[in-house]
Amino acid sequence: MKSKKIIKISVITIISLSVITGFVFLILDLIDPIKQALANKSWEIVIKKFDSYGIAALFVIGFIQAGLILVTFIPAAPLQVIAGVVLNPIFAFITIMAGIFVGNLLMWVIVKRYEKLVSNYYDKKLEKVEFEERKLSKKILVLYFLPVISYGLIAYTCAKSKMKFTKYILLTTLGTIPSVIISISLGQLIVDESLFLILILALMILSFLTLRYYKYIQKLFTKKPKQDMKFFQNNVKEPNKFLYWFFKGLLKKLYFKKVNLQLKNVEIFKDVEGPFILLYNHPSFFDWMYTFIPLYPKRVNAIMAYYYFCNYRLAKVLHKLGCFPKFLYQPDISAIKNIKKVINNGGILGIAPEGRLSAYGELETLAPATEKLIKHLGAPVYIGKISGGYFTKPKWAANIRRGRVDLEYELLFTPEDLKTKSLEEINTILNKKMYYNDFKWQKENKVYFKGDKFAEGLENILYVCPECENEFTIHTKDNQIKCSHCDLDITLNNYYEFESNNKNIPETIKDWYLFQKSYEAKNILKPNYQLTTEVTLKLPDPKGKGFAIVGSGVTTLNENGLKYVGTLNNETVTKEFKLQNIPAIPFGANENFEVYHDNTLYYFVPKVPRHSVKWSVVAEALYNKYIKEDLGNE
Repeated sequence: MKSKKIIKISVITIISLSVITGFVFLILDLIDPIKQALANKSWEIVIKKFDSYGIAALFVIGFIQAGLILVTFIPAAPLQVIAGVVLNPIFAFITIMAGIFVGNLLMWVIVKRYEKLVSNYYDKKLEKVEFEERKLSKKILVLYFLPVISYGLIAYTCAKSKMKFTKYILLTTLGTIPSVIISISLGQLIVDESLFLILILALMILSFLTLRYYKYIQKLFTKKPKQDMKFFQNNVKEPNKFLYWFFKGLLKKLYFKKVNLQLKNVEIFKDVEGPFILLYNHPSFFDWMYTFIPLYPKRVNAIMAYYYFCNYRLAKVLHKLGCFPKFLYQPDISAIKNIKKVINNGGILGIAPEGRLSAYGELETLAPATEKLIKHLGAPVYIGKISGGYFTKPKWAANIRRGRVDLEYELLFTPEDLKTKSLEEINTILNKKMYYNDFKWQKENKVYFKGDKFAEGLENILYVCPECENEFTIHTKDNQIKCSHCDLDITLNNYYEFESNNKNIPETIKDWYLFQKSYEAKNILKPNYQLTTEVTLKLPDPKGKGFAIVGSGVTTLNENGLKYVGTLNNETVTKEFKLQNIPAIPFGANENFEVYHDNTLYYFVPKVPRHSVKWSVVAEALYNKYIKEDLGNE
């Protein structure tokens, strides 16, 4: 058996080498006659050269045709045109088809038997791809109608696929017939010297384009990867130039004048090239827009919450804009890989270290280990500091308020700074520079904000009455805030100031929210404290349509963490999330509270959605008391 195999391999090797060697010698032998034919605008010299071969001319053309397929990336059309010039059309057709058959046969054998030996050559010439078997045959038949397509490219692609030999040899041989006929017919026309230069020029241009863009042509064969969450998590790309330009122009036109964005120090980026890191604070949804667009034509790869990629239609657009998802407050290996890829490719990495929208216009906390990340990356770090963004579009409001947004850029760390400074020093500087207080900014600037229903929505974050301390008794209408349990009556004016006859009320929204934090910090000290509610559980829809309801049950929050007991896909389950793993619970005002865990996002909708804010405030109080304080005491 071994001897037969050796003989078989030897025969195939000899034939392949013979074809390739003959191909090289024949090409060298024909170069000068072809040059002279082009110079004299006549094919007579080429015809005489082939006449000198006699009957061997048929084998010469067949040899060259087979060799072109093995070379892979050179189109066969020029040879077929020559065959149409020097041979009878029928003989030319038979000879070319025989060469194609032999070349395809050898390509199959080489790929199947010697893939490891020849992979270095072919992998340099061709992209590594996955093949979509169902559509491959149709695409090949269409491509063969192009006279300058590389037959070797198609043969190699088919041989690499799981296509059966019979289908392969029929498809790659018979499929060439239309383009062979076209090329041979061109050869017959070129005999007419009046068309010589035009046809030769057209053929050269088409051949050049095929050689130049054959890798793009090959992509027509490829199986497009399924664009699901796994794809978005592992395939960060450079922002698409056109889409970035389009959305930059659109968003700038729609919002910059409306919000009255005032820029400072944007000129520091004039001569700066990537890679670098761009940090920005997060008082409102539009912060990424304010920070990135002024840097154009520089394009930013932004880290975004996993939440936004759960709708695959939106995710596809975000992906093309260079964005990629990250789990909030959880280790995320795929995000780290994407971050490194952006920096290694000389890109600009956009990060909002807070990780969540501010509920009250002031920095809350930075994501853990931010200082470790930027020190490890070692790239320059800039900051875009936004002031007034909270008042323009707070998370609790349904509409935009016209006033002013200030944005100031600053270089935070050079690579040398990151090398010499300790993690503690970097963290201290980060917290100092990232800190913002929009209410302090407003007190200093007195900006008038114009908008409708100015106070409506505040009841979804301000849930404890500062007068009677009853919960969820606050109601709003236009710019009025009232408590249904006591006589609390407050007006929110257009400077975001509270107006009231009651002198005991907090001065600002921020002060009211901080009062709630203190209120809950006391509550959690009560014996056996826990927070409980009925919830509907949603998870990312497997089909990428946002979130799908997968169950319902009861959530409980206490010093041990968060527990869900209920159904999940028609099964009764208990899910526990340890307190140390949830330093913060993001919430949507009057919508939900979220927990990132198990490489997914648990989206809990309370029976009363308005209660979502309380879960966020209580979770933070528990974490600060039982985790943060313990760490500080160690």
